[in-house]
Amino acid sequence: MLGFGLSGSYLGGQTVSRGGDPSRVVVLVNSEDRDSRRVAKFYREHRGIPEENFIALPMSSAETVGWETFWEEIFHPLQGELIDRGWISGRKVSGEAETGQVRHQVRGHRMAFLVTTRGVPLRIRHEDDLLTEEDRQRLPEAQQTNRAAVDQILSLLAAGRFPLNGPLPNPYFQQAEPSSQALSQIVRVARLDGPTVRSVEGMLTSALEAEENGLRGRAYIDLADGRPHPAGDQWLKASAEKLEAHHFDLTIDEAREVFPPLARFDAPVWYFGWYTRRMSGPFALAGFEFAPGAIGFHIHSFSAATVRSRDREWVGPLIGKGIAATVGNVWEPFLEISHRPDLLVEGFLEKEMSFGEAAWYAMPAVGWQGVVLGDPLYQPMLVSLEEQVENLGEAGSSSYDHYDQYVVLRELNRRLAEGKDRDSVLDWGAQAFLDRPGIALAWRLARKGDTEDWPENLRFLQYLTFIRDRELGLVMEIADHFHEQGHASEAFTLYEKLVGRTDLSAAPRKEILEKAIALARSLYKREHLLRWQPLLEELQGE
Repeated sequence: MLGFGLSGSYLGGQTVSRGGDPSRVVVLVNSEDRDSRRVAKFYREHRGIPEENFIALPMSSAETVGWETFWEEIFHPLQGELIDRGWISGRKVSGEAETGQVRHQVRGHRMAFLVTTRGVPLRIRHEDDLLTEEDRQRLPEAQQTNRAAVDQILSLLAAGRFPLNGPLPNPYFQQAEPSSQALSQIVRVARLDGPTVRSVEGMLTSALEAEENGLRGRAYIDLADGRPHPAGDQWLKASAEKLEAHHFDLTIDEAREVFPPLARFDAPVWYFGWYTRRMSGPFALAGFEFAPGAIGFHIHSFSAATVRSRDREWVGPLIGKGIAATVGNVWEPFLEISHRPDLLVEGFLEKEMSFGEAAWYAMPAVGWQGVVLGDPLYQPMLVSLEEQVENLGEAGSSSYDHYDQYVVLRELNRRLAEGKDRDSVLDWGAQAFLDRPGIALAWRLARKGDTEDWPENLRFLQYLTFIRDRELGLVMEIADHFHEQGHASEAFTLYEKLVGRTDLSAAPRKEILEKAIALARSLYKREHLLRWQPLLEELQGE
């Protein structure tokens, strides 16, 4: 119960299903926006949403609108259309509330999800004359605002009258089995939006690929010394524990700054971090890409202030880099009532939820600032680890797939966590490496013993002709390890290849050159010093 007048439940004689039923998804389209129509068409064709579930309305294409525009162009027409089509049980009655809400008598809804599309406004600006004295008395000063995410107010379409100012409790929050009352009164809303139509289509196809092949990749958690908000780091540490318990290979960065540009960041399929205003670190590399089906978000007050930009805030750039499912905030939500990463992970890994279900499970408030971006039907854990391992050995399967090595890595972690004999587990991994080679798997297997000799599984690195952006940090980690162990010659071989990446931006190129020059000097590589020193001096002068 949300603490304001909600009427009885309405499920239309049906049960709202676990989030995998396209027939229960309603899609809102801006009929005046070409991109909105294109996204809707792509979603219908790829997810099988019935054509009659699409509602096209003329509206502003601006990301930010006022309340009058919101009521007149979006909320009222949509609510009326949903009533007419039987998605909401209710009827219009005479009169209009002072706040602009048209009074409808509503008895609930039967939607699994409402999906808004690129071109539908994102957020509603504050209007001071809508802040009543009652609200000033009821709310803490920081929450005395009617700034809101459009999707959050649309979640109240079947809720009857509701206050416009401040957050309301989310009845789905931490509820693995939501009540029929919650299911019928609050509409779970997700959004298909991003910097370009192509990036939105990429979110959808990435999710579908992960549903077909399984979630394959590594997890990255970026702590930030949570003072004065320790809860953020606690949530991130809990997320790491859950991911590790499900055997995902994991890197945790404990520095206050975000991951540095050349940190290991190969095959990111999970990412959670905080607390910077702009995307930076490995994400800024031109060739950076998320693994198929990748999930995650960066905790920040204004992470979704816009989602149509590739270089502003976090949500738009994450989508532009290929993430399949993310969340953010359109205005200041305050940490305690924003999405919780540990609960999002819990929803996926322990509750077997779809993205839409998990995102609403992890969100404390409705009528507030949070926004959910991605296909709500996406089920990342549809293919189990056991099935993924079994599929590796299928006759006729591809002889090489970059992400297959991460299935092997996760299975290695699982077997070792279950107490299997270490040598036999690593022998299995070495055999799998012959069929599914990769730098990440080679590095994992190489660490099983000493490094007095060049590990056999890493010998092939000497013959690499090009190092992809997604593996730059990994190769640097390997090179630095060899240097630390007294194997400068082997480290130099790798740094020589890294220096060959002349297309990198100044900061990572400078870091590579500094380390490469130090190694060249220790090994008396005069020819290399003569070539590389001027390059470094040029970068330092910029």
